Amino acid sequence: MLEIIEEMPDILKKNLIAFNKVDQVDSETLAQVQQVYPDAVFISATKGLDLETLKVRSLQLIDERVKPIAVPQNSY
Repeated sequence: MLEIIEEMPDILKKNLIAFNKVDQVDSETLAQVQQVYPDAVFISATKGLDLETLKVRSLQLIDERVKPIAVPQNSY
């Protein structure tokens, strides 16, 4: 897993990194990746691990990026 991460290009700050299939990784490797990416979400879709955290963090990211705009009302 660490080799794949090292090959990834630099990512902008306002992104959410989610690692899936954490149930298939040994605890030592998982701990190493968690140290490198402390803000990432570590999930197992199959086992339902931390899916709620992923949902909440995704919604927070969307809320931060979406800026409200004023749309004028038509007067018909």
